[in-house]
Amino acid sequence: MIPSCFPGIVRFDIAYEVELAGVTQYTDFSPVPQELFDHEKMILTSETLDEGKKIKFSVRGVDAVESYAQDTMIVMVDLSPPVVENLWITKGDILNLSVHNVQELYELT
Repeated sequence: MIPSCFPGIVRFDIAYEVELAGVTQYTDFSPVPQELFDHEKMILTSETLDEGKKIKFSVRGVDAVESYAQDTMIVMVDLSPPVVENLWITKGDILNLSVHNVQELYELT
């Protein structure tokens, strides 16, 4: 059964390239499993989220006569937590309410 949001597409193929610390590994295109295709998702469990890792995904939508369209997306892994400081808030006529740390933000009503 072909999902209605992909008319004419009979399968998706996915390949990816992983780069970490100057070392690059490639995978060949392989079909997305039918169960995941039916649910319009893809799960990749063979990769870990390591700081600085770059993963380049290539996805092909393939029709019944093996014609395809391809797109690529790059994911950069950044595990460092965000630092929020000096946040300015405005509300109505009150401008530049200042919050300088998380505790003050927590106490803000």
